[in-house]
Amino acid sequence: MELFLQSWNALYFLMFLLSLWLISQKFYKSSTIKLPPGSHGLPLVGESLSLFWGSPLGFLSTRCKRFGGVFWSNLLGSPTIVATTVESAKFFLSCADCGPSGLFARLLGPETINEVIGSQHALYRRIFLGLMVPEALKCHVQMIDILAQDTLESWGSKKTVSVMEETLKFSYCTLIGLVCKKLLPSTPEMIDLMKDAQTIENGVLQFPIDLPFSPYRKALQARARLHRFLDGLINERRAELAANGEKRKDALDEFITHKDDKVGFLSNQQVEDNLVTLLFGGHHTTALALVWLMKHLNGNPQAFKEVEEEQRRIFLGKSSTNYNLTWEDTSQMPATLRAVNESLRLSNVVGVVTRKLTKDISYKGYTLPKDWMVHVYIPPIHLDDSIYPNAAKFNPSRFEVPAKTGTFIPFGYGDRICPGSALSLLEQMIFIHRLITKYRWEPVNPNSKTSYWPMPSVKDGYLVHVMSI
Repeated sequence: MELFLQSWNALYFLMFLLSLWLISQKFYKSSTIKLPPGSHGLPLVGESLSLFWGSPLGFLSTRCKRFGGVFWSNLLGSPTIVATTVESAKFFLSCADCGPSGLFARLLGPETINEVIGSQHALYRRIFLGLMVPEALKCHVQMIDILAQDTLESWGSKKTVSVMEETLKFSYCTLIGLVCKKLLPSTPEMIDLMKDAQTIENGVLQFPIDLPFSPYRKALQARARLHRFLDGLINERRAELAANGEKRKDALDEFITHKDDKVGFLSNQQVEDNLVTLLFGGHHTTALALVWLMKHLNGNPQAFKEVEEEQRRIFLGKSSTNYNLTWEDTSQMPATLRAVNESLRLSNVVGVVTRKLTKDISYKGYTLPKDWMVHVYIPPIHLDDSIYPNAAKFNPSRFEVPAKTGTFIPFGYGDRICPGSALSLLEQMIFIHRLITKYRWEPVNPNSKTSYWPMPSVKDGYLVHVMSI
């Protein structure tokens, strides 16, 4: 069986190389336009191996010293503009001619907010932002608080806890409640749905080769199951609304009932693709952000003390130990919010934002060709000592003064900035309140090496010993 799987892996790799070769034919054609400095790298594979299989920050640092903060390369079979500076990040993430990369279209759907442009993107964005304004989020504080308590309930009886496993449950349940209030996240059906969402996430990070047994094929199959489930859910809610007009004030309602002056109501496809995007975009990232927040707080006593004192004040201000957090409570957590922001800066849960040029554009005297990819790398900005002195140190006090525009971009920048940023911050603050007022934790392997980028490494799920207080 192992030999069989190895043979399939070799086939995937050969087909990937063939795809790169076909794409690279356009790349290697001579051009008279003035490009930024850069290099082809190796035949076929370009510089992909150096970036993703070597030291990513080392790769960027070496080339930035040689070519500057903006250069071109051949990554994943595509000619690519690489941006690593504040100025270039602001330019490319705000440029109207830097459109969707197309990387997520097949797995998330053609109508996802990540892939549409123009008025359609603006329409979907209005709906998403409507879900994330304070008045809307206030309605979800109690639900998120209950889920945090439910997640943490069993920790005291366990010898060790895999934090990543637990935070994934928490973030997933939160999103299920946001998508559809009537769904119960602990049912077998919802557990299967969570597994499908995770399979799709895994597929996004794999070679897009649709062959039997490949991770990408499994992701496509999971997406088909998710389609059937959500299509039935949408039809059921439409029938309920038609019968009694009762609204549940969840994302499903917001997308179904939204009526645009030009296009009218959204189709099932439009609703479904954006609900999948909501599950995809807020599930793994928030869970991972919580893991790193716990790791950083555990390793920095002064920051831990500030957050603990703040959360204890809120705890002691309650008339009973059986209480629910309120929106007003979350506004009394400035030290916690600073710690959350500093953890996002240092860990870079999302390390790169991708775009694709929809036309030839000019940048600083260079001509950047249509259909080239753009990779905006966030860690070189967040870990720049000239922007954040002693940048490798966890120091939440940095955020006592707001960061300058474009220097803190964990959720992206411009018109396509993540619309769920406020929800992610809220989840992290509520979870930390319940955790820090009930438990202390120590890593099982405090000397284990960690990697911040391109994907923060938590291979063991961050195993910790937990003690009740």
